[in-house]
Amino acid sequence: MTVKEYLESKSIDPAKAIVEIDGEVYPVGSDFSQMEFKEGMKVEAFRIVAGG
Repeated sequence: MTVKEYLESKSIDPAKAIVEIDGEVYPVGSDFSQMEFKEGMKVEAFRIVAGG
């Protein structure tokens, strides 16, 4: 499973989220299609939304 597949399984669109993997931050739109998801990885996703 790739990180992209993992994120999509959690309903997270990597094209619209900042993703942190094991302390490394990846900007919106990063390509995770070739990055293997490994058990024990710490993955956090953040989506910035505007509101008022």
